[in-house]
Amino acid sequence: RIKIRKAREMENTWVSCVFLVLALRNGRSEGNEREVFDEKKLYVGNYLAGKPFRVCYPEALCPEYSELYDLVRAHNFSNNGLAIADFHGSLPGTTYRGLIATKSRKRGDVLLKVPLSAMLSRLSALESKIGFFLKIVEKNIGVRMLMALHLLYERFEKKRREGIESAYKGYFASLPEDVNSLILFTEEELRELQYLSPKKSTALASVNEMLNDAKRDIDKTLSVLAPIVIRDNSFDQATLSRENLTWAYTIVMSRTFSLKHHQDIFQQKTYLAVPFADLINHHSVGPFVRGYYRFNSTSNCLEFFADQDYPAGSEVLISYGALTNPQLLVSYGFVLTDNVYESIGLEIPIEQKSPAVQNFLKSNPNASTTRINIAGEFEADFIKLLSLKHADSTSTPIDRIADDPYIDFRVRHELLMTVIGLLTNYPTSLEYDIEVLRNRKQLRLSSRAVAAVMFRIEIKRILHVTMIELLYSIRKSFQKSADQFRKDNNPIAETEDWKSWELDIQSWDKEFITWRNSLHKIWNPKMDLRQHFTGTMNVEETVKEAFQEQSGSILDRTKNVLYIFEQK
Repeated sequence: RIKIRKAREMENTWVSCVFLVLALRNGRSEGNEREVFDEKKLYVGNYLAGKPFRVCYPEALCPEYSELYDLVRAHNFSNNGLAIADFHGSLPGTTYRGLIATKSRKRGDVLLKVPLSAMLSRLSALESKIGFFLKIVEKNIGVRMLMALHLLYERFEKKRREGIESAYKGYFASLPEDVNSLILFTEEELRELQYLSPKKSTALASVNEMLNDAKRDIDKTLSVLAPIVIRDNSFDQATLSRENLTWAYTIVMSRTFSLKHHQDIFQQKTYLAVPFADLINHHSVGPFVRGYYRFNSTSNCLEFFADQDYPAGSEVLISYGALTNPQLLVSYGFVLTDNVYESIGLEIPIEQKSPAVQNFLKSNPNASTTRINIAGEFEADFIKLLSLKHADSTSTPIDRIADDPYIDFRVRHELLMTVIGLLTNYPTSLEYDIEVLRNRKQLRLSSRAVAAVMFRIEIKRILHVTMIELLYSIRKSFQKSADQFRKDNNPIAETEDWKSWELDIQSWDKEFITWRNSLHKIWNPKMDLRQHFTGTMNVEETVKEAFQEQSGSILDRTKNVLYIFEQK
């Protein structure tokens, strides 16, 4: 085994050296060192992600934002050092827009004040020409659909029926024509998620319910309400098409700010369509800060505050909430890479329940389920419950369970097998999905299909990280036992399998950090190439090696060690 390993390392070293020379040569030939990352595709992420490449100041207008800035000036926004900017996206060749700080802002500073007169709201809807009708049907259609109809009237009907331009024309000019919300996904695009069935994932059941509710609202409005308002001559039939109504509904879902009852101004929870402010993008950098905006009833303005320090030239962000990627995809139409709130639900059934397990479940009824986060961590009660389950086959006292490496080994081994089982259920591998993103242009993937692939990459990445962390926990259990056996002069420490695994552990320890870093940096190419090649493997090779070859060998070894433990 050692000879084979050394031969493999020599081969990988030779291939990597050739790879590095070619990559550097190609980078210089293009006159740009960043081509090293792009040409050889060491990462799926973008080297320039989050960096602005164009800033559209009010005094130096970009044509597509001129009408929006006209609206900002007409309504006298208090725009404190913010400008529209275009940024490099998380994937090479992609872009997005947002707001940039033109001067440094401190946490708690007021970033923006938008007057009520510039916003579309339930109040402006009820005061519009179709307000009388909207007030009658509001209880049946809800505030979101009321806002969707308000948007459609202002955008398509106001000038035709009233002879004047909508006061919100500049806002409509800034809105996207296409939204990536799950509501708009085709059946083929939904299949690209590989994860949407609530039958296979209870974590997505609530998200699926949100999706069905939205589709039901749209269907009901089209079948019942649309014929009435068309006959009443409030809307043209072309305006209330399924395409237009779905677009307006997704705009309300993805670009409005919710506000609860506020004194005499808003009689109930409402959604505010706020020009300019809706360009502020989301981040998941903790801790989640509530109240980054509030309505000031004295000035009749919606005020936005900085939730952290923003240096001049950086993108200004806010948190839409502690949201997972499924929730973001339904409500806002995007997937956030490295989302600290993303997690996977896991449940392990416990068929035979000992008195200790039964007592624990009485006081902790949800302990049999857990959420696995991006760090591959499990909830403490879940691990404790599994420890009690595996303690049934031992003579270990309950108060000593946490210190027993054998029980911890059994727990981690069961979880490892479960995670591997989850991964094998997917029709494609993590490596394949990364390659799909790299070749998305050649494959002509839609923006929604790209979001779906990014979504499933994040799920599989959590599972892979969990595997590597479980293997590391097994390694620690083994070391703890080995130390104790030597201390007790136990002959088990001298068995062939035990010594063999110790040799493998020494090599595995060296590669563990590289594997962990590679999985955590799939979206982040900003790392030293030398660090990458000291492990003799690039990212793609590392993932393949770690989870298709090396971990298989280690898993085989755990079976032998498990047998040895059982002889204890």
